[in-house]
Amino acid sequence: SAKLLANTGNYGFAAATGKVNVPLSDDLFASLLLGASEQDGYIHNLTLDRELQGAKRDTAKLKFRYVGVDQLIVDVGFDYLKDEDKSTNAEALANGAFNGFTLAPDPFVVAHNADEFEQRELKGATIEAVYETPESYKWTSITGFRSNEFREQSEEDYSPLNVAVSVFDEQSDQVSQEVRLASPKSESWDYVIGAYCLDQDISTERQAITGPVFLLAPNGRVQTPASAEVASASLFLHGNYYFDTRWSLTAGVRYVNETKNIDYSSIDSTKMFISTNHLIDQKTFNEWLPKLGLNFQMTPDVLFYTSVARGYKSGGWNADFITSLDNFQFDPEYAVSYEAGAKSLFLNRRLTVNVSTFLTKFDDFQVFQFLPTQATNGTVLSLTNAGKVTSKGLELDISAVLTEHLQLSVNTAYTSARFDEFK
Repeated sequence: SAKLLANTGNYGFAAATGKVNVPLSDDLFASLLLGASEQDGYIHNLTLDRELQGAKRDTAKLKFRYVGVDQLIVDVGFDYLKDEDKSTNAEALANGAFNGFTLAPDPFVVAHNADEFEQRELKGATIEAVYETPESYKWTSITGFRSNEFREQSEEDYSPLNVAVSVFDEQSDQVSQEVRLASPKSESWDYVIGAYCLDQDISTERQAITGPVFLLAPNGRVQTPASAEVASASLFLHGNYYFDTRWSLTAGVRYVNETKNIDYSSIDSTKMFISTNHLIDQKTFNEWLPKLGLNFQMTPDVLFYTSVARGYKSGGWNADFITSLDNFQFDPEYAVSYEAGAKSLFLNRRLTVNVSTFLTKFDDFQVFQFLPTQATNGTVLSLTNAGKVTSKGLELDISAVLTEHLQLSVNTAYTSARFDEFK
């Protein structure tokens, strides 16, 4: 089979995607997807007379499926994505030292001299094998390989003057492996148990380059080459216990062990940032992440549920432009999430209505902050632990099958978030 899809839109948007499925033999099948899209920018740069925020993307996916062994399915996939954007990260909303706002006061207009761009290239491969035993236990193995490259050049003074630009180069390579066992569903219980590991290598170099107009440090440069390694392993168990045909208990736990290493340098000729050579550090995290839920199946088509879970995001380092080692590290972020909702089907399952409400309490919330610098009376952007946050909201999803070929979907959400403590 083959399929071709074309889309068009405003700002010169055009996209085409083609997919073909081919049986190579009785036991081996292949599918190929190729896509390309392009869109003009909508922000005009007066200085370079070009449009910004335009995008060009190419994608490719190749997948093979082998079913030559009884009760075994093996999928091998490859994917590729390349983005090339001419984009800016900000507009001047007021005049600073270089009057960028006066020169371009209108919305969606800037006056930047830097050749701003953003480039991404993502490559990956996965191997997934699923084997079902005669007793209906299901073994799953997923192996993943990923390589990501990112490069960006940004305007730092938001004016047509040669003051400062920044350039980011990053490379990431990772290998992951997951193995899990799912039990058959009995009248009383079912479960999934497994393990996951990840090994990741990251290299980054960020540069800020000043021009002759930057009087504090003309024609200077600060570079922050760094490399990091991440080794993560986790064990998880998730199960359901059925009290009867209507009530069930869901429980699970994940144990995470994560070790991070960094080798960071800062080479500064501007004397505005720290200077250090091969600062080496290591962090290790061990966390238990439980989850508990209660479900009520009121009818075969109406389910009510509630759950509470603990989550975390590991800490790390700001391998960036920093003025003090006090801002170099940040701590883990923790969250406790409460959720309640309903999933329902009506009108002979032609109408789906799902509603949920949630409340999440964050501790040591990780957020980017503009921290003051003494050398320039300006700021640098660093990831910090801001304190405590409460986020709550409501989500509603409605889907209706109107005809055999027509389906209507409505999705809406409301979120309210506030800092209970900010530091």
